[in-house]
Amino acid sequence: MTRKILSRAPLEVFGGGMAIYPPGSVLGPLRYSDYEFVWIVEGHVQWTCNGREYAAPPGSFFFMPPRSDEMFVWDPRKQSRHAFVCFRVPRSRQTDFEAPVQVYALPEGDVVRPLFRHLLWLMADHPPGWERAADAAITQMMALYKSGLFSTRHEGLDQNIPAPVVRALHKARDMWARGNLHLPTMQQLAAAAGLSPSQLYRQFMKTYGVAPLTAIRLLRLDHGATLLTTTGEPVKQIALRTGFENQFHFSKAFRQVYECSPREFRGMHARGRSPRPMPALSMVRQLKTGMWSQ
Repeated sequence: MTRKILSRAPLEVFGGGMAIYPPGSVLGPLRYSDYEFVWIVEGHVQWTCNGREYAAPPGSFFFMPPRSDEMFVWDPRKQSRHAFVCFRVPRSRQTDFEAPVQVYALPEGDVVRPLFRHLLWLMADHPPGWERAADAAITQMMALYKSGLFSTRHEGLDQNIPAPVVRALHKARDMWARGNLHLPTMQQLAAAAGLSPSQLYRQFMKTYGVAPLTAIRLLRLDHGATLLTTTGEPVKQIALRTGFENQFHFSKAFRQVYECSPREFRGMHARGRSPRPMPALSMVRQLKTGMWSQ
């Protein structure tokens, strides 16, 4: 006997973006027929839903159920900005989107704001498979809304990049920007970091599990992978932009990390596949912010 697997009816995601209102604006009263998530980015907003008033300061997150009477009184002193995502829910899934109306204050480092940014990018760029990804993101957002569990904090994962490490990364980046395509020496990195070479080595090994020069080489390759998937630049140009002497050296190093050539990597990404890099790269990816920040 063959068991038939029923696919879940998809959400219809049809609207979203960032709305800006001048001081003292009023929206409503009006009745919404669809579902909507809202993130207040700027401005202190007074939101009325079905006759009940809610204060929504910056950093607020709330859910607007369908067939509800709404009114917004935007900040009287400054402009207001809010991100929103509108969607429709098939009848078979509507019970999953039933929840009491409330306004949450998002904590620092929450998971909702990245989800919002991800959703708005999906809806703006429409990459392959974006509808399914948007469905998953909205479903996750609803689960978070019901539970109120928004934090991403975990001991050992919220550490800032140490200042000496950032200075060493900037030294490598600035050398490439001036046309020096070779890896910096440990002495150059240590001088920029304000540490001895042995101290800098221990800092990298203790925190990231790899030596400084290895970490920088991996970051160069990871940045190259990003450029391969987000730009149409030739591989030769990407090799130079990421500090490699030529396309051959870049491709050889890239294959060691991703087990495929840059061209194969770009083609796989276009088909919706993502090669998994060597484990060491996952350890140093958090350094990307320090590498490419100002």
